[in-house]
Amino acid sequence: MPGIGAFVVDTRDGAVGQVMRNGGPQLLLRTLAGGKEWEAAPDAVRPVTEAELLSAKVQAANTASRWGK
Repeated sequence: MPGIGAFVVDTRDGAVGQVMRNGGPQLLLRTLAGGKEWEAAPDAVRPVTEAELLSAKVQAANTASRWGK
């Protein structure tokens, strides 16, 4: 089971998320840009690759710059 703070890919839709909670039957994930959290079963996620993490970080930075954050 991934630890809190780990970055994972939700294999159901390819979304990169950071683990916010790992207790119970579901993980609680949040996008790098913030926003609404979602749940995923531990067997529905996999470790993120360096390329996927970099892409998600760039996307989050672009989103933040558009909204003036």
